[in-house]
Amino acid sequence: MRHGWKRLAERAGNAAFDDAERREALAAAIEADWRAEVPDGLIRCTRRILDVPQGNLFRDSTIAQLEQSRDKAAGHPLAGALLDCMIQAVDRGCCGKEALEKAACDALQERAASGQRQVEEHWMRTSTPQRAGGVSDRIAAAIAGSDMTEIGRRCMKSDSAEALQAPLKKTGIDDGVSLS
Repeated sequence: MRHGWKRLAERAGNAAFDDAERREALAAAIEADWRAEVPDGLIRCTRRILDVPQGNLFRDSTIAQLEQSRDKAAGHPLAGALLDCMIQAVDRGCCGKEALEKAACDALQERAASGQRQVEEHWMRTSTPQRAGGVSDRIAAAIAGSDMTEIGRRCMKSDSAEALQAPLKKTGIDDGVSLS
């Protein structure tokens, strides 16, 4: 498991963390996966392909161009899922920024579900089935409460904007569990 998913597992395994803290850790884990698995060149290439005026009229051509850019996603599972989701979005009639955002949201949703299963499997091996179920339920709640479209927008801007940041550890005496 990558570090971000380990941090989410820690927060999901401890009921003292609230939903907001788990959502924050989930976003950080997904964003770290994006940085590791989605090459900047792929995003630039697909933006250029999708930003065609009247893209709906050239759907088959757009899909063919996206398929041709698969070599940029080779060896990167999240990038491959992103391309698949882009092709599905274009096939459903989306184009331009809308298709890119829809694809990012769908790919990140898939990655979140995959990460949830990975954490649950890890907890099943190292803990009791009841505790693993609780961890899985807390992660599912974090996924359901997260805005994947917004996380996707932040990820797509990360190739040219400021680096995405992991949630901060609470180290101060007043940084404990929220009482609300």
